[in-house]
Amino acid sequence: MVLLLVLVGCNGCSPQLPYPSGDDVPQDDSSSPDDSSTDTDTAVDTDTGPPPRCDFEEIEPNNSPAQGQALPMEMWACGGFSAYLDLDVFTITPNQPGWITVRVEAALRGSSANPQITVNDSAGRSAQVLDGYLTTDPLLVFPTSALDSYSITLAETELLSGDAYSWYMLTTLSKEPVEWDAEEVEPNDDRDEAEAFTVGQTLFGAIDSAGDFDWYKITTSSEGEQTLTFNVTAFKEGSAANMMLVLYNADGDLLRTSYSGEIAYDRDPFLEKRVTGVQDLYLLARTEDDKGGPFHWYALSITSTPTE
Repeated sequence: MVLLLVLVGCNGCSPQLPYPSGDDVPQDDSSSPDDSSTDTDTAVDTDTGPPPRCDFEEIEPNNSPAQGQALPMEMWACGGFSAYLDLDVFTITPNQPGWITVRVEAALRGSSANPQITVNDSAGRSAQVLDGYLTTDPLLVFPTSALDSYSITLAETELLSGDAYSWYMLTTLSKEPVEWDAEEVEPNDDRDEAEAFTVGQTLFGAIDSAGDFDWYKITTSSEGEQTLTFNVTAFKEGSAANMMLVLYNADGDLLRTSYSGEIAYDRDPFLEKRVTGVQDLYLLARTEDDKGGPFHWYALSITSTPTE
């Protein structure tokens, strides 16, 4: 009896495990870690501002060759004419010889800018292009046979500026924009040195310097009456040359002059001449503005069609 009372009395001597239920049950830290502090500590601000407009954005000031930015090839650059007489100057250095394309887009992208480009090589030879074929956006395509660096200056033709006067520019290595099966052979600077031109071929030539004249001699066939067609490809494909053609007979009499193509807004000259029998004709190819250099190339084709 005494033993029973002792056991009952000591029932409160041992701690009792509580039996809570529902939300009061404590969570096991090993099975359900609290990630709230981690989420707070690793939060990242994703507000990085607007995405870049292009691959390579201009950095002012870049208004002179001394401030010119080195522009990587094969990347779109962009900028704008932010002030009156603002010039944007860049340099490119192709890693291999070939053909180089300098393409500017403004009107095509909805800009109010009317840009022009001036390109200079290391020898100081230059070309200025104010627009392209059927667009106010300039395009220049030119060959280079040796590694060189080129300076490119963009300017607003109307001297306007502001937020609406942005531009984009791409410089790339490209393939030949025209095909030919003969090349001009110098000297052919006057009539007495005229280079023989085979009817049916396409010849690649260049106005090498200011005032350079390229003369060609064409001897017609004896197959009755025929129509000779003279056609130049230059400006349409990115040449800086503003070409003209002048056709003379063997006596030196002027027969035809052409400053444009079959349509008035085509700057590449085109002309036709009906001839009979065998005769010699002399063709002068030159630039209308007497400008020249390695950027001023052309492709000349002459074909003959029997006249019915």
